[in-house]
Amino acid sequence: MFPPLPLVQFLSKRLGADAIMFGYLESTFSFGMLIGGPLFGRFGDIFGARMALTLALLSSSTTYFILSAANSIPLLFLSRIPGVFMHVFHGAQMVMTDVSGADGMSLCVVLCGCLFCV
Repeated sequence: MFPPLPLVQFLSKRLGADAIMFGYLESTFSFGMLIGGPLFGRFGDIFGARMALTLALLSSSTTYFILSAANSIPLLFLSRIPGVFMHVFHGAQMVMTDVSGADGMSLCVVLCGCLFCV
């Protein structure tokens, strides 16, 4: 559920960013995802898998909303901040392991992986 790279690249170029600024923009997003992964996992441990998936989906929608309203480079960077918790795949895996029994857990995780690959 990441913002499509060509869309962000087109938007940043349209707003006047050069290749170096686009690199900073993507590096900021990747660093935020790196920091947010363990925080997201801990959130899921404390509040449950469904709340974690809800947080991931809210984070995604907030990111897309701010990205759609971005009319300057700082707003592009601001749109990347909610992406810290944009771990929808991991949230879906948490929910699948919660709702499946011990016997079907591996099959559910494999099917979840196949679903996100398609």
